[in-house]
Amino acid sequence: MAGRGVPYVLVPPGPSHLKRNLDLALGSSLNPSPQKQRKRDSEWDYAHSASCVGIENYWPEHEETMIEEKDLEMGELELDPGDIPVRKLSCFCIHDSQNLLVEMIELLGVIAGHSFTASGLVRAHHVDSDDEADEEEDEDNYGFVKGLEIVEFDVHHVSEDGSIDRNVYIRTSHAWYILDTPSLAYRPFFEAFSIRHDFTHLIVSSAIFNPKLTYDKFVASLPKHLTESQLTSTEMINYFLPLLVAISRDLSTVSSLNINTVPFIKALKMAKFSKHLDIPKMSTGTVLTPNIARVVEPYINGPIRVVGSDLTKADRVLHKRLTPVRT
Repeated sequence: MAGRGVPYVLVPPGPSHLKRNLDLALGSSLNPSPQKQRKRDSEWDYAHSASCVGIENYWPEHEETMIEEKDLEMGELELDPGDIPVRKLSCFCIHDSQNLLVEMIELLGVIAGHSFTASGLVRAHHVDSDDEADEEEDEDNYGFVKGLEIVEFDVHHVSEDGSIDRNVYIRTSHAWYILDTPSLAYRPFFEAFSIRHDFTHLIVSSAIFNPKLTYDKFVASLPKHLTESQLTSTEMINYFLPLLVAISRDLSTVSSLNINTVPFIKALKMAKFSKHLDIPKMSTGTVLTPNIARVVEPYINGPIRVVGSDLTKADRVLHKRLTPVRT
């Protein structure tokens, strides 16, 4: 099993199964069938990850029965020096220093100086096998872990082969963890982030797959429950446009592709979309919300202005705008 270095180095470079072309991206669980949507409503099988259904039946009745990370025995293969294992974390919760559930988006930016911990069901991750095989192999090799001290949060990672990783990772001093399925209790704190994340992944993976993609063709290819107005909502733009700066910079170091020249990306950055931004503008500089500012500040040349602080309210608005209307 391959590990990941510290700081993040994917070893070996970019497993082929991480590549997602436009068809796969548009055919993902962002566009579930009615049957799958009903299943999601009752069980909430987030994205295309393994469901928590069944796992929760084995959740320890008392927190004291959960183990700590240092006591985990995953049966993982020996790694190269400097690498740490990659694991899956299912039915997870993220807590702040007061042991309160925290909005997932709060992990964006600088982790240093903040105290975030995760708890959930841990399994080993095998990069060369499918999820079903993983579940069968690790049926008796898992642990309910508390107090995973988060030191790094990694999203939209660009691999050495130029592909973009859909997974969301947290790192502790012992391992990387792929965030698989949130617990039902944590779902309300995770949804707004997951919608932003999935939209951004769809935008970038589509541009990588088709460098000639136009804005109109992308909009025409959106799943039925995703709309152009959602794509250009204030909350969505505030998330993905600043991140495009960082992602395109990372892509330029491993690929000759400049996604900023893709017609679709150029259209997203056009001034006509500024009418959706109800935040103050400056004659010069970049206007960002606090969490996104922490992420992209190293990539911005010039002054930035940070505005807005009511994250919870913004997430409620985003969730309302992006939740499909059921008839």
